Amino acid sequence: MGKIVQSPYFNQRADVIRLFEYLMGLKKIDRDNWHREKIFTAIYPAEEFEVKKLRHLSSFLLNLIKTYFKLIEHKLHPIAEQMTLCQSLRNRGLLPSYEIQWNKLTKLVKANPHQNMTAHLDQFNYYFQQEDFNNNQRIKRTGYTFLSETSFHLNAFFATGILRQACMQLSTIRQNKLQERNPFLKTIIEEIESGNLNQSISVQIYYHAYIALSKPEDEANFSVLRNQIQEHWKSFPPKEIRDIYLIAINFCIRRLNKGHRNYIKEALDLYKQGLADEVLIEDGKLSGFDYKNTLRLSLALKEFDWAEKFLEIYTQYLPKGERENTHRYNLAFFYFNKPDYEKAMDLLRHVEFNDVFNNLDARRMLLCMYYELKEYDALESLLDSFTVFIHRQKNIGYHRNNYLNLIKFMRRILKGDLLNPTKRKLLADKIFETESVAEKDWLLKQVATS
Repeated sequence: MGKIVQSPYFNQRADVIRLFEYLMGLKKIDRDNWHREKIFTAIYPAEEFEVKKLRHLSSFLLNLIKTYFKLIEHKLHPIAEQMTLCQSLRNRGLLPSYEIQWNKLTKLVKANPHQNMTAHLDQFNYYFQQEDFNNNQRIKRTGYTFLSETSFHLNAFFATGILRQACMQLSTIRQNKLQERNPFLKTIIEEIESGNLNQSISVQIYYHAYIALSKPEDEANFSVLRNQIQEHWKSFPPKEIRDIYLIAINFCIRRLNKGHRNYIKEALDLYKQGLADEVLIEDGKLSGFDYKNTLRLSLALKEFDWAEKFLEIYTQYLPKGERENTHRYNLAFFYFNKPDYEKAMDLLRHVEFNDVFNNLDARRMLLCMYYELKEYDALESLLDSFTVFIHRQKNIGYHRNNYLNLIKFMRRILKGDLLNPTKRKLLADKIFETESVAEKDWLLKQVATS
């Protein structure tokens, strides 16, 4: 950035250089060194403060910084950069140089490991330019044209984009509304199912992802999607394959929430593979959400040794600012499931709950532990505060009924005469018949053993 600021091609103003050097020299930003008058004096020591002049100067520097960002971003896409060079040489009629650079572009296109939407667009532009060049130069080829490749990659680019967007939108838009908002979606699905675009890896992956999400009962699509991810994950840039993994995991979580327990292992296997291939590690960081989900799935399968090793290895990848707190909360959940209630409760006392759902979950754990340990006074107090906390929350969706029903049934267990077999069976039936209730299996177990 400094080289751009100091280059006469981009900048010929000495005051812009002085402003850049002043800002780069700051060890920290505070009120003293970030005050407008102080900055102005540092740049123009012999002049009186003029806010308009400082704003104009700042805008000039900001535009140079934007130029730097654009150049750096362009460098990250060598195919597009080389294509721009070829186009420039061709426009100037420098055909010998154009041929040399075009051969380099051809090698870049052929060597591109990715087969995603961007790769299809790159290849469309490549074949389109080659066909256009041949036509303009009146190069005649017998029996061969690039039009078929141009058409295929344009269609694959378009279909991939529509399907990818549809997968992202399915989490917030109903199926019928989605097709209304994407008028081409139905046509694309029909084209794929008639056998077209089978050669495009990106189209096939997003097609099976879309069908899996929109028709979850058709489990064959998920199996195909899972196999394609395993076979072709290197065909996508890191961020995109991470999104594809999360689409597949989201499908598993939805099936799990519908009672299909076999998807616990499916989801955990995806997390394990994604971690092993470092797909879920983005910029050296693992999200707290993925960290929490992976642990919970492993504990649901009673894989305590693997879960403990997971906590040991992957805690270091959590974002630094939330690492200690996130680790403490999840370690408490680990001990809760072992069970080692004393350690779990001690850890929960030192957790700062910035997330409402983690707060709800911690209260749920405490409810279970207090009852198991027969700490009934603490449990009664928790039930009261838990109820108040839930009623204060505005945006917790279905969790509201889940937790309120848990509290209701816990109160009935505490007050009911469970020594009476008839009353105990009536309560067990009521718990079983209630659709939305947290810790349903645990509640049924307590009623059965009371």
